[in-house]
Amino acid sequence: MHKWYLLSLMLFSLSKAYSLSGTQLDNWREDIHYLQEQVKTHHLNAFHSQPESDFDNQVNAILAHLPKLSEAEVESQLMKLMASIKDGHSNYYPMSGPHQHFPFQFLYIDEALRIVGATPKYEALIGSEVVAIDGVTIPQVFEQLQPYLYGVDNRYSAQDRFAFQVTLAKVLFAVGITKSPSSATFTFNVSGKPQSQAVDVVEMSKFASIQTALPKQQEWAKENDIGMPGIQMRYFDATKTAYFDFDTYPTFDEVIDSCTSLIKQLTKRQTQHLIIDLRDNGGGSFYTGLAFSSCLSHLDTVNWQRGVVVLINGGTFSAAMSNAAQYHQILNATLIGSPTGGDPNHYGELLMFTLPRSERRFSVSERYYAFVETPTDALYPAITVTPSWQDILNNTDVVLNKAFDYLSVKPKH
Repeated sequence: MHKWYLLSLMLFSLSKAYSLSGTQLDNWREDIHYLQEQVKTHHLNAFHSQPESDFDNQVNAILAHLPKLSEAEVESQLMKLMASIKDGHSNYYPMSGPHQHFPFQFLYIDEALRIVGATPKYEALIGSEVVAIDGVTIPQVFEQLQPYLYGVDNRYSAQDRFAFQVTLAKVLFAVGITKSPSSATFTFNVSGKPQSQAVDVVEMSKFASIQTALPKQQEWAKENDIGMPGIQMRYFDATKTAYFDFDTYPTFDEVIDSCTSLIKQLTKRQTQHLIIDLRDNGGGSFYTGLAFSSCLSHLDTVNWQRGVVVLINGGTFSAAMSNAAQYHQILNATLIGSPTGGDPNHYGELLMFTLPRSERRFSVSERYYAFVETPTDALYPAITVTPSWQDILNNTDVVLNKAFDYLSVKPKH
């Protein structure tokens, strides 16, 4: 393993033009030793997936080749080092330092990288598929980038993270996908025809302004603010169903303070069904999520036998995955959608650290949670529904539709 790691480092040393100066070398040596020490000191069980000696060998290889590496290459190697812990909450964050992006918002679906948002210069490409970057096909890009992706518990979160992290210009350059840190030639499939175009990177401020051009299937959920920021509700009177778009986490107190009002409203409407949508919820405090379920449990009108559904997908991570598992148990909820990006038995509750010299950020996990008895890599739905690209273009939420279909079927006696 050590031999191959050394080889990969040699291949990543793309140009002496980007090599570190003497002071930078000293600073990064100090930072790397600091990271190594904090991982060993603070992670609950850093070497659950690899021997400590393998981790140390990776550190030593980075230090040995430091004079030949650019700063971006150092950062990419720290991403890979932390990813080797196999814990989606223990990460090196390349965006904690200077970074630029390719000017697209992507969706990775049906094993294709689709453009769903872009800066004005490239808006005509929205909806098209990226098939290659500097001649490297997207399957190859994914394979080459996967060992460096941060925030990954399993293959589903890897696919989810890829769609964003493939925009990070310095990372693509450092791992040898692109030939320049500031531009690349993208090849697109536009209406069935290949089209290549040079694309320049943009600063984070411009990248952050990109909005998805896709229709928002749950936009109507904003019709009812329940006083819990991050959770919006729409009520369907015909089926006595309350749908909750649980996008981000409110505070614990916000849930407690708004609970009585919500229960009064739902009781007055004789609510029978609950749909809790945790798709693309990247997490927060699962104790807040438990407070929300505790609030809902006061509803005596709900069909607690088969009247509760939780929607999940590859973007359901950390606390959101934990709450999905808990709702299945304590609310008797049926899980519908696709496997979660979070592992139900995982290390979490991250501690954030700042490297003393470069001031880059990294995190390690200090807790372990086991939500299922039999080890697995994801929380799998009882009913699997995976949207296609065409479903998204048609603004058809096949997962939510399946939830309504499920709730409409009367159980057999």
